[in-house]
Amino acid sequence: MKIELLRDYYRETRILMEIKKKERIRVESVNIKSVGYDLETKSLEVEFYKGGIYVYFDVPYKLYESLVDTESVGRFFRANIRGKFKFEKVKVEDEPK
Repeated sequence: MKIELLRDYYRETRILMEIKKKERIRVESVNIKSVGYDLETKSLEVEFYKGGIYVYFDVPYKLYESLVDTESVGRFFRANIRGKFKFEKVKVEDEPK
């Protein structure tokens, strides 16, 4: 039990540190490469392996927290974020040469 609590504590600390630096963290997903969250603007940044980087606006922090903690990031994203929040494509991936 103590080991699980320590693991959870360090995981939460790492996530909060990444948020403060406004960096994305890698996630295990076939389509989504990384996600990041900005506490000040409540914006979620999602980087896809294909298709660039998108920012989703007014996303509650709890939703971000659930996204990075779920077994299937892609499934959670499709069910809870895609089509439910305003978004903007902020970067198009470079075409392979």
